[in-house]
Amino acid sequence: MLLLAGFSTVLLACHSQNAPAPRDGRYPLSGEVISVDRSNQQVTMKHGDIPGLMKAMTMTYPLKDDSVLRRLAPGDHLQADLVVQNGVAHLESVVIQNK
Repeated sequence: MLLLAGFSTVLLACHSQNAPAPRDGRYPLSGEVISVDRSNQQVTMKHGDIPGLMKAMTMTYPLKDDSVLRRLAPGDHLQADLVVQNGVAHLESVVIQNK
């Protein structure tokens, strides 16, 4: 639950009071894996800007695909879809670029 609360806080911080709230949807994400937490099914990434959602930053995201989690290691570069639904986000359609 802390991760979800953290993501919501980041979403709020990324937008001014006058800007519309981020909409549910799929956002392309590209970046470098900093760490992998297989037991909690999470990956921490340093990623570029996500247009319409947030500036470049380092952040932890849920990743439920065990086959991808098993192959990821720090230093890997990947592309994925950041899926946002009702303020909750996770990664899908992950492509590891350097393996």
